[in-house]
Amino acid sequence: MALVAPLLEQIDIPLVVKKMNATLLDTSIWRQPPSPEVDAAWNRIQTREAVVISREDVLAMGKDPADAVKWPESFGFGADAYVAKLDVLHQIHCLNTLRMNLRNNFDYYYGAEFPSGMPTDAFHDLHVTHCVHVLLENLMCSGNVDLYTHTWIDAQTHPYADFNINHTCRDFDAILAWQDEHAVPMEKISEVTRPDDYKVHVMNHEFKEIMHWYDDHPDDGVQGGETG
Repeated sequence: MALVAPLLEQIDIPLVVKKMNATLLDTSIWRQPPSPEVDAAWNRIQTREAVVISREDVLAMGKDPADAVKWPESFGFGADAYVAKLDVLHQIHCLNTLRMNLRNNFDYYYGAEFPSGMPTDAFHDLHVTHCVHVLLENLMCSGNVDLYTHTWIDAQTHPYADFNINHTCRDFDAILAWQDEHAVPMEKISEVTRPDDYKVHVMNHEFKEIMHWYDDHPDDGVQGGETG
């Protein structure tokens, strides 16, 4: 079955040629030491508000609508409106998580308060490895086959890689503009609560222990459930 990314059918995302800046001495905001300005830049482009998609969108993605959370009809989105978020923004969130865990950034973000809001140290570690795996899966999925050449430099007698190459990219600004236009205010997601007739997905014992959920939600006999 051919799967469809619904967004590609809803908006025209231009292709743009972009020269990557991969020099070691690049001073862009994304590589600056931690600061409120750096955090604001990353927060602008990482996972934020949810958006509304249709039942047809869910099916086109190869998902079972019975497994997907709906927006309450009281929100005014209609009877078949589902909660979704842009995956590219989650991938950027994962990259930002790795940035925050770099040796030279760790104390700024966590320090003595580690794990800083995480349920447990174990969850923090799982979150980081989850992010590494998500980025690996996406890199392998996209399979960028652009080539980079090598150049001669005065300080080395062997070829030196030139990573500053042109790529044809989807215009990220167009994607971000769509997100801004269709975003549901962040506080609304906290008003979405589980209905009485929801389909059960049992999280496994290990995950519940890590999240400190097991005492209130012990295993019901279903083993090997999802781990988040």
